[in-house]
Amino acid sequence: MRLIACHRLLCTVGFLFIGLLKNDLRAESTDGITLHFENATLQKIFSAIEAQSNIRFVYTNEQLSDAKLVSISATNESLGIVLKKCFQDQPVTYFLEDQYVIIRRIGTHPVEDTREIRGTVKNDKGDPVMGATVSVQGSERATVTESDGNFVLKEIKIGATIIFSGANVETYKTLFIGQQFMSIVLKTKVNKLEEIQVIAYGTTTKRLSTGAMNKISSDAISQQPVTDPLAAMEAQVPGLDITQNTGIAGGNFKVRIRGQNSIQNGNEPLYVIDGVPFISKPLNDPGLSANITGGGSPLSTLNPKDIESIEVLKDADATAIYGSRAANGVIMITTKSGKAGKTKVDLNISGGEGGVANSFKMLNTQQYLDMRHEAFANDQQTPDAFNAKDLLLWDTTRYTDWQKAMIGQTSHIIDANLAISGGNANTQYRLAGGYYRQSSVMPGSYAYQKISGAASITSSSADQKFKIQFNAVYNVEENNLPNIDPTGNIFSLPPDAPPAYDSIGKLNFSNGYSQNPYQTFVRTYSSQTENLITDALFSYQMIEGLFLKSNFGYSSTHLNEMQLLPLSSFDPAYGLSSGFTSTSTHLFDTWIVEPQLEYQKSIKNIKLNVLLGATFNQNAGQSTSLSAT
Repeated sequence: MRLIACHRLLCTVGFLFIGLLKNDLRAESTDGITLHFENATLQKIFSAIEAQSNIRFVYTNEQLSDAKLVSISATNESLGIVLKKCFQDQPVTYFLEDQYVIIRRIGTHPVEDTREIRGTVKNDKGDPVMGATVSVQGSERATVTESDGNFVLKEIKIGATIIFSGANVETYKTLFIGQQFMSIVLKTKVNKLEEIQVIAYGTTTKRLSTGAMNKISSDAISQQPVTDPLAAMEAQVPGLDITQNTGIAGGNFKVRIRGQNSIQNGNEPLYVIDGVPFISKPLNDPGLSANITGGGSPLSTLNPKDIESIEVLKDADATAIYGSRAANGVIMITTKSGKAGKTKVDLNISGGEGGVANSFKMLNTQQYLDMRHEAFANDQQTPDAFNAKDLLLWDTTRYTDWQKAMIGQTSHIIDANLAISGGNANTQYRLAGGYYRQSSVMPGSYAYQKISGAASITSSSADQKFKIQFNAVYNVEENNLPNIDPTGNIFSLPPDAPPAYDSIGKLNFSNGYSQNPYQTFVRTYSSQTENLITDALFSYQMIEGLFLKSNFGYSSTHLNEMQLLPLSSFDPAYGLSSGFTSTSTHLFDTWIVEPQLEYQKSIKNIKLNVLLGATFNQNAGQSTSLSAT
């Protein structure tokens, strides 16, 4: 199944710092303003204009204290005309600065209104930025931040554009509207060679990495409309071969890092999520889950929207830490955490439709009958009720396109995610939730759906010596797709085969019609997977460069399966007296504790890093199966 149509709605709502856009908007070139007000305040009209454009008004309440009420009627008019009507006979006027409309009292000149600016500059980690340049656009007035990130600029005009820049931070622009103090947070500029990469027992950079590893960022993951992180990794990493065994949501994948390594002992890589080892194979009961999902995917419960990065470790540096478990490579998944800054709300809703894009070209009834008669003639045999039911017992005027009947429906997809994040220099948080549902192209109410939740909090002491980070991910996945692929025999079914149901609504097995493809739809299969992953990291700086750390992790995966094969789904010719049912329950728990003592020291161009650590890890699994008639 391939996605053939997609309608996507993406909304991001945030309380962010206002950045200055580079496009030079002018009142005369901004069209489409529609207003209808009677005796309204200028503030109310300004709000209406801002809602219809990216124009922003800069003013104080004192400036508009004696402004006259305005009655205005405008339909799809330019901003220039609307502003002229608003400011007619008013004690204030305006001038334009990029997309800002700056209000001033009549009789004053904007160049005469100057102020002193004091402020502080920090990076997104909450650390002061020293040596950052603070300048006024279009002038030579500039200064540099001190060691504590503070700066002072004198005699700055109201409406001037202030530019913050530096070697290790991204450039940021904002408009000076008279505030006496500015608190600016700049994003850290990441050099590709200095990009942080997660490895066993810590992090490194691409510059200092000694092993073969690749990183997939959250940006690359979010650009793909997939429900399984493994699908987002396809064609992203050299040496990583990912093959999707089925096009069904929640389906299984074959994952190979640098090819096949073993014949009997498995080739699945080791998965590590937030430092906690995770199962590499589905828990499904082979007797129940041999369905069209191929047994399912171990990572299908994870929400790709909650993943910050995926690192793929390919060689001996992974084996040296994780031992023989990492013989087939390691895939390390890091979930998202909060960042310092104002509260940010991200809402992402997408929907789509899917269907089978390409179908096999099959014979119609007349072509099929001609082929069958020619075959009997070539073999010099006479058709009878045993070898030619389709010619003698079935209605030869019937025609059924079995592909359309079995997999010709439209699949509907909905994916909704909400995340709230923020914090200050000492504490950052992130809360997220998601819902995904995808129906099937088969007839019936089949669907794959999952609910996801994630929470993260990072906190540190005022002196930054003690730090704690806690992450939790909880997901529930439900699947009621058929246990057996219903398309298995539709390509061998004659186009004149009898209808699937008889006159009273039961499965039709008359006249030798023993391979009724709708048997699959009468039988039911359902599975529910609950997955919990928690991780806590404690760190304390004992002396300069010496850190005492400990990581505590726990994961639990719980799977329930049920299969029901009612008697009505079997051909009566088999002589069965009852149907069958099977259930299974699987539970897999992992806990891990990793105490560490790390020493870091930089001497000129030499970086020394010594790590002493240990791992205590236990896995426990339990399965129960029950079959009955």
